[in-house]
Amino acid sequence: MRQKSELLQSFYVRKLKVLADTTLLAVLEILMEEPKYFGELNVVLGLEQSLLSHHPKSCRKRGLSRQRQMGRQCFTV
Repeated sequence: MRQKSELLQSFYVRKLKVLADTTLLAVLEILMEEPKYFGELNVVLGLEQSLLSHHPKSCRKRGLSRQRQMGRQCFTV
């Protein structure tokens, strides 16, 4: 039972870390409206590509978004 509780706590900690990061939170707010190509996220947020590149991946790793390939481009949903 204790192991289940620790797993649940770990799950919530990972989700809350996303909310604590203002850029990640902004990415999620944009993606809740509609799927976006990475370049569109970059334009909307006005960040350098190098500063933004790890944020969509971080959202995917935490199970908060998915990536879909369309031709040579990927978009995040």
